[in-house]
Amino acid sequence: MLYDIPGQNANKSKLTTPPSPSDNCGVTGISFEDRVTTTNCGATKLIRDWKYTDGYGNVALCSQTFTFNQITVFDLVPPVREVHLTCGLDATPAAIAGYLDVDSRTQPASATNIGAYADDYAQTGSVVEFNEGYSYGYFTYQLPGYAAPAGQPNLHSQKVDNNVCNLYTTYTDDVIPACGIGCSGNMKVIRNWKLLDWCTGEVFTYTQVIKATDEKAPTFNVKNATVGVDPWGCAANWNVGQPWELADNCAKAEEIKWGVKVPAGLTLSGTAPNYRITGLTKGVHTITYWASDCCGNVSEKTATVTVIDASAPVAVAKQNIVMSLTGSGTGADGAGKIYGWQIDNGSYDHCSDVRFEVRRVDGGSCGNVGANGTHNNNSTYNDNNGYPSEVPGAVWFHPQDNAQDTDGGAFVKFCCEDIPCRSRLWLT
Repeated sequence: MLYDIPGQNANKSKLTTPPSPSDNCGVTGISFEDRVTTTNCGATKLIRDWKYTDGYGNVALCSQTFTFNQITVFDLVPPVREVHLTCGLDATPAAIAGYLDVDSRTQPASATNIGAYADDYAQTGSVVEFNEGYSYGYFTYQLPGYAAPAGQPNLHSQKVDNNVCNLYTTYTDDVIPACGIGCSGNMKVIRNWKLLDWCTGEVFTYTQVIKATDEKAPTFNVKNATVGVDPWGCAANWNVGQPWELADNCAKAEEIKWGVKVPAGLTLSGTAPNYRITGLTKGVHTITYWASDCCGNVSEKTATVTVIDASAPVAVAKQNIVMSLTGSGTGADGAGKIYGWQIDNGSYDHCSDVRFEVRRVDGGSCGNVGANGTHNNNSTYNDNNGYPSEVPGAVWFHPQDNAQDTDGGAFVKFCCEDIPCRSRLWLT
């Protein structure tokens, strides 16, 4: 606050209420002058000499004395005992105070609202700076009138940046790797403070621990995969895909490790980045990826590996089959029928049972006609997932399927018109 005598002394501190003069004819002039006396280790005194003048030129003088005691060691608050910073930061008192300061500026940042951590009063004049970060980096003290209410944090702290009122601070640091040798940007600092009271010669010590460590795990993304079983067994082997966008806020790329965990029953082999999983049976499997940095922070994500049977059955057929035709004995109506299971010679599939279907590559129907009375069942079969052949875009297992087929590929017929020609059969 300022004490202002109209027209003069506008920069004089208002320390208390000025003297109240009285005069029978009234006071016409008021003025004062300040005298300051200091001692090296004692109080500072301000003597304010007041001068009052009445309308007849009579003068009265009086003085006020204000005593300003120096703060003592016991008025100081040491910095917070244990300070946590993120990795890669400077650990000087100024850097600590700036990092842990609460930014009061209105966001977002702009050309006149910049700076990583510290408020800048020159750029944002309306900001009231509370200096929250000082208590982490320096010894501090409170100015009169700024003590916080009960239960509230002390704001407007004033830092002891080397000295104040013959109190001097200094420190030495012992720096220890926080996460092991070679883990960049991480450290623990044992800060040994010394506080000297120049006037008494007393020296006080204080130990502060500062941790600038990586406390965040790596981040990454994973992709699901679909693989087919191999032709020799109803199981798949998979070369594990690498995680992508693998990164850490502190660690270098070579300091990040990753791997996978598999459920019981599967076999994991190899080392990063060449992992291989064997024994993946048909179905959906959940694989867990993990990533760790050199400070031991670990993150995990899961991916699914879907194993499908994409291998066709192995068809093995008998060859050079000789068959006889039978008839009524009264006309050229000899006919014969052969089933798929009669032609099979050990066909197999590693994941499921095998269904035998047979059809002729050439030749007539020999009386094996479909539902419409004309369709040649010998050349097609009906395995179309229930869709009639007329459905556009329907997914058929075989392009030769026909909805008119009535034997479902179970057998084919031969008749006299096939003699003496050879006929080729397909077993599917």
